[in-house]
Amino acid sequence: MIYNLIDTKNKLIYIGEASKLVPRLRQDHSSIPHWDYFRYDVLPNEIAEHRQKFERMLIKEFAYLLANKQNIEYKNIGRFKLANDKIV
Repeated sequence: MIYNLIDTKNKLIYIGEASKLVPRLRQDHSSIPHWDYFRYDVLPNEIAEHRQKFERMLIKEFAYLLANKQNIEYKNIGRFKLANDKIV
């Protein structure tokens, strides 16, 4: 699964991946501690083993659109900031 955590008050978006969503959501997310909304996509079984690659691709895509912690040049399409610490 690929999931998004959103902190609507602080305007942050976090992108993550998990094989088991509920235990992952219960873990600490220090990059976005006050998230109040989440969404997820279940990958088809035949590509589920590649979820980490999809996650990294989405993080890079969002980094080029939103302000981010790595100071990657971005298009500033919204008021939100990408909360992920690691952008590969």
